[in-house]
Amino acid sequence: MATQKWKRKKRDVKKWNEEEKLLARKMSTMYRLQLKGKNVHVRPWRSSIPIEDQPDVFIHFLKAAEIVREEEIDWKEFVRAQFEKWNGPPSASPLPSQLHSAQSLTRYSEWKLADSINADLFRDSIEQRRKDGRDIFVNDRHTLKSYKIRAHSDKTDREILLMFFADFSREYHQKRGTWKKVRREWISYRECDD
Repeated sequence: MATQKWKRKKRDVKKWNEEEKLLARKMSTMYRLQLKGKNVHVRPWRSSIPIEDQPDVFIHFLKAAEIVREEEIDWKEFVRAQFEKWNGPPSASPLPSQLHSAQSLTRYSEWKLADSINADLFRDSIEQRRKDGRDIFVNDRHTLKSYKIRAHSDKTDREILLMFFADFSREYHQKRGTWKKVRREWISYRECDD
């Protein structure tokens, strides 16, 4: 019975086109990177096997990719929003099956609203601040402060920088001495953008 169900899901995966599969792969990579930042013990899939060979999990990323494409949403923002606006227990995280529900779009909308408000308040780019001779790490410090407020925790700045590495600039990581630890993940996160 379980084998038939698995074969049916594998057939379902085959009907998606290559563009959707590529987007789903990128989303699964981003999801895995977000999980690394959380202290979650139960992984929703086996990390030693490629995601495409696990149709029971990959189908959820394909459905989420379809939503992202239909709604014309940036896929990186969508996955990030699922973790940042997660209202479940702090020790848990959204499962792949929760990425294509109506609640996932609600989480994205809430995150986008909060993000747009913050972006309007702190829109200076690093290059412009450098040209003007001003402090270039204002945005990074604001992001760090907002994470400390959101988390309501006693985590140190270094722990927050390591958990949410992708939200800080390379220069800020170098200044704070965390670049060596996050370099590989930070670069792979940026490559997901392409």
